[in-house]
Amino acid sequence: MSDFPYWATLRRLAVDRNEWNFLGESTWTGVMAGLASSFLPVLALRWGASPIELALLSGMPFVLYAFLSIPAGRFFERVSQRTTALAWSTLLTRANYLCIALIPWVLHSYQVWAMIAITTLSIIPASVKDVAIIAALGDLTKPERRSWVIGLRRAVISLTTAIATLFGGRMLILLPFPGNYQVILILAFIAAVVAVWHLSHLDYSGWSAPQIPAPSAAAPSANLFSLRYLLQQHPGFCFFSLGTFLFTGGYYMTVPLFPLYQVKTLGADESWIGLLATVQQVTMFVAYLLWARAGHRFSLGFVLGVNTSAWSLLALATALTTGLPQLLPLAVWNGVFWAGFNMGVYLGLLEVCPEARRPSFIGLYSAGSSVVGFICPLLGAQLVQMFDIHIALIGASLLCASGALIYLLSFPMHKPVYILEK
Repeated sequence: MSDFPYWATLRRLAVDRNEWNFLGESTWTGVMAGLASSFLPVLALRWGASPIELALLSGMPFVLYAFLSIPAGRFFERVSQRTTALAWSTLLTRANYLCIALIPWVLHSYQVWAMIAITTLSIIPASVKDVAIIAALGDLTKPERRSWVIGLRRAVISLTTAIATLFGGRMLILLPFPGNYQVILILAFIAAVVAVWHLSHLDYSGWSAPQIPAPSAAAPSANLFSLRYLLQQHPGFCFFSLGTFLFTGGYYMTVPLFPLYQVKTLGADESWIGLLATVQQVTMFVAYLLWARAGHRFSLGFVLGVNTSAWSLLALATALTTGLPQLLPLAVWNGVFWAGFNMGVYLGLLEVCPEARRPSFIGLYSAGSSVVGFICPLLGAQLVQMFDIHIALIGASLLCASGALIYLLSFPMHKPVYILEK
């Protein structure tokens, strides 16, 4: 039986089995994200979530993440069956969609808090999964193919997310509440299971683990991640992390602010949320393909500096909108430059993390990012209560711009790479 045209195209774009499975996994991950992730904040609002509860929904998981990311990185660094660890941690993480779908059948009150609890607990396996997938992209792709594979993978996720979001938004309009959300969450979990099947077929047999250097007297293992050691031995990692933490701090502030502004201030319903998400994802599909080529031709500083500088204006522009149609060009702007930033983060982590300790350094980066991810949504919600949502959005733009400034000052704009630490 011949492949569908879509699958045949992916097979032609992949040069080996691992690339094919990365692309297959990204297809179903996009379906899952389009059906579930795009609408979870709206579901929380339909259940009566307050701004603080909406911020906790996006922020509380990061508390657990901050404590688990470094141990997760060390675990994956030493595990012998990396494919198995990646597949099982992904399946357990994405079971949260099935659990949330069951909430209306189990609880008639405290539904938002149940959603927060389930989302938070899913971070236990997610701490391994997030380290593992980035490490796998570094382990199983050739350096000369890495930018293309990462860009194409993210493009596939964006395309399938856009299609699934459009479909999910339509289903939410046609079916009665809360059964409409239960249906799309169960479908999202089924898509997640298919994605895990692809991950379980990644082939690590041709990969040999780099030799982890023994700790020296100058850098004992207990102080491996001390600030002094990192600044002296891995300055690229430090500056990269600082810029990312500041920029994503502003982004995390917008996680509760954008749905609040769209739904409460401008009066968007599920169809508008779905349309905006679809426009963004379609734009990201094209942008990832373009940025995948740019990753070969331009420096990491150029990719990160340009994209974070441009994206920093998004929250400010959103605060100036007075009608829903004005959000459509902003969705395009969001898609173009968020895609470029994501490309830069993936490539940057693989460049500035020493190969032998890559999972541990990714875990350290994830722990710091998790602290930011917990604090900043709460900061955004607090600014809404203290002032108003327009001031909160302006604050988010300023924080994003500070991260962009770090990239522009710390990374050269004219070299193909910044530092490739071995």
